[in-house]
Amino acid sequence: MGALSVVGIPAAITVILGAVAVAIALVATTITALEAHIDTIETQQATIGQKVHDIGAWWSPSNIAAMSDASVTDGDAPDWQIIE
Repeated sequence: MGALSVVGIPAAITVILGAVAVAIALVATTITALEAHIDTIETQQATIGQKVHDIGAWWSPSNIAAMSDASVTDGDAPDWQIIE
C-alpha cells in the first residue's frame, strides 16, 4: 500500500530492484555451480571411458556357456561347489 503514495514509489522501486538483483545473483550462482558439476561429470566419464578402452585391450571375454549351468534342477551336477 505504501507504493500507492508519491512518497512510497521510490521506496517500492528500490525494494523491487533489490529483489531483482538478488534473484539475478542466485541464478548466476546456480548456473556456475551447475557448470562446475557438469565439468566434473564429463571428466569422470572420460576417465571411465579410457579405463574401459584400456580393459578391452587385454581382458578376455567371458565364457557365457560355462556360466549357464547354474541350475540345480536339470539333473546334472553344477560346475561349482560350496567350500566349507
